[in-house]
Amino acid sequence: MGDRLPGLIDSAAFCRARRSQSGAVFGEHLARLAEAGATTAGAVMWSATGSTGRDALGRLREFLEVGVAFTPVMPCARCLEPVTLAAIAAKTRFRFAASEEQAAREDRDEVDCDVIAHDRHLDLGVLVEDEVLLALPMLATHDHCPSQL
Repeated sequence: MGDRLPGLIDSAAFCRARRSQSGAVFGEHLARLAEAGATTAGAVMWSATGSTGRDALGRLREFLEVGVAFTPVMPCARCLEPVTLAAIAAKTRFRFAASEEQAAREDRDEVDCDVIAHDRHLDLGVLVEDEVLLALPMLATHDHCPSQL
């Protein structure tokens, strides 16, 4: 535990079967997080839960909720030394569409979730890492930089 992101899923089958997965991965195993100059204090706890339900037009659709909880460590914008931030917990709900084109059209009008295309080989790990990156603050600062003490 703690060294891998989740793998590929068939998005439609996962949601229709109301499956769920959860786990943990350490920040150093998130390549894009490292490229952003950040890491985590401890593991990123993640979860993914599929479901079905009605959309705003009453159509039966598939939904996926992806959650992450972690404590980010980022460089301070003033002194560039690492600063451990407050813990973050974030969840995003996705609704699936039949194609990329349909997802793009429907996403413009959707306010309660993000619309993405169904994928028989959806990389759940990429969605988890996306959620971590999107949850990060724009910048981090120490209350009092160590070099100023």
